[in-house]
Amino acid sequence: MGRAIAFLLALWPALAGAQQICDDRIPGHFPDRFIDRGDGTVLDRATDLVWQRCDLGQAWSDGACSGFAARLTWQEALQAVDTFNQAERDAGRNGTWRLPNIKELASLVNFHCSRPATFDALWDAGALSSVQYWSATPELRRLDGGINQAWMVDIYLGSPTRKPIDNALAVRLVREANP
Repeated sequence: MGRAIAFLLALWPALAGAQQICDDRIPGHFPDRFIDRGDGTVLDRATDLVWQRCDLGQAWSDGACSGFAARLTWQEALQAVDTFNQAERDAGRNGTWRLPNIKELASLVNFHCSRPATFDALWDAGALSSVQYWSATPELRRLDGGINQAWMVDIYLGSPTRKPIDNALAVRLVREANP
């Protein structure tokens, strides 16, 4: 334990000095793209999708996310969507939420900056609880047709990449604007 702490303390100056990298040739935020619906969701006018402002496991209250975000394997994330939608239907709401595909999830990344990159207005209220989010898009590479990796977005790097499906990542749900 002492060696681990010493190692982290030795790394601290390098980590603390890390700077966000921005490229002025790439446009920054698009403030008119997102519309806060006032109910813990945001409408993305570019894609006509509605995004939850909080990670799965958290609740939107008084303009902020509270509680602890779930960290789920890819299979658990897919099952959690069904459970979440059933709870929504039981409460008399629509219940048509889903995991975003990789293109939808990556569309939220503001590539103006990286390390960390930023997600546009959707996460402006401090609702970002993780740096890695699952998409619903599997990566089929096994000869038997099985899935051992799925696509995710790493916010720190600002890029989509694959990850083994047994990793535990955060989940942000999406639905069509007019289900």
